[in-house]
Amino acid sequence: MATTWASILALGATTWAQTGLGSITGRVTDPAGVQNLAGAQVTVESTGQTATTSRQGRYVLAGVPAGSQDLIIRFLGYPDAIRTVTVDAGGSVGLDVSMG
Repeated sequence: MATTWASILALGATTWAQTGLGSITGRVTDPAGVQNLAGAQVTVESTGQTATTSRQGRYVLAGVPAGSQDLIIRFLGYPDAIRTVTVDAGGSVGLDVSMG
């Protein structure tokens, strides 16, 4: 069974690499980096793709076009944060954000 899942994941990564897509994952926290912010909105500016953070403050944006991408992070009570990441085709980039 593990071999089957590994094959599926490898095929998925190959497909994303061929189509020029990658993913962005991370965590959104308070300014001190201590408290997870559940319900924050993380948006890829160029595509409008949006993810909402989990109770653990985590998010995943899949199928993001490769290249430089601006993310807008919003959470009630904090000013918007804007961060730029470089997404590699078939890859995953991590971005943790402390609001404030």
